[in-house]
Amino acid sequence: MRHTVDMTDRVAHLGTLLILKGIMRLTFVGITPDTPDNGCPAVYVDEDTGDIWIQGPAVTDSTALEEVARHSPIGLGEAVVKVPPVMKSFVMEAVNGTYERGRHGPGPHPRRS
Repeated sequence: MRHTVDMTDRVAHLGTLLILKGIMRLTFVGITPDTPDNGCPAVYVDEDTGDIWIQGPAVTDSTALEEVARHSPIGLGEAVVKVPPVMKSFVMEAVNGTYERGRHGPGPHPRRS
C-alpha cells in the first residue's frame, strides 16, 4: 500500500467541469533518528517520477552559499539543504531503490500538535 499525498486542491474549473487535480505518491524513506521533535531531516521518494526529496534545514549562511554557487549556480526557487551524516543510509536506500515501499513517517510529534 502506498501513501498518497493530495497536493492541496489544485483544481481548475471550467464552470463546474473538473479539469485537473494533482495527486502525487510519496514514500517516506527515513528521518533522523535523534530529531527531538520529528521535524527533519527526512528522505522521501516520489513513486511516480523516482525523484528523491530531501527535507532539512535550509542553508542560509552567505559564505556557504557562495561556495556552493562557485560549483553550481543556485537558481531561482532552489535551496541548498543540509543533511547530517546519519542520513547517508536513508539517502542510499532512496538512490538504490531498496527502501520499503509505502512506509509512513512518524507523523506529527505531540509537542507540535
